[in-house]
Amino acid sequence: MNNDVSELIHQGENLNTEFKRSLRWDIKLNKVNKDLEKAVMRIICGFMNVEGGILLIGVGDDGIIEGLESDYKTFKNMVRIILKVTCTRYLVLWLAKNI
Repeated sequence: MNNDVSELIHQGENLNTEFKRSLRWDIKLNKVNKDLEKAVMRIICGFMNVEGGILLIGVGDDGIIEGLESDYKTFKNMVRIILKVTCTRYLVLWLAKNI
């Protein structure tokens, strides 16, 4: 794992860093939960309205890396996976550098 990401996780959440265990898969309900997607979008919008920030999806609030496998399985085809992951990656990187 990239040392920068490891350090971010080690430092924990703060005003500029947020962890989300999943993009859309609700571990407790064991199904897709659109409210989780909305929460992620709210965080991104919040970062855009202030000084920016870093959102790590696939990392729990406790800093444990959960991964994105459960989220990946919810998409109907590989094109959607690639598109969503790529767009999210670019958005987060752009926000981290420019805001």
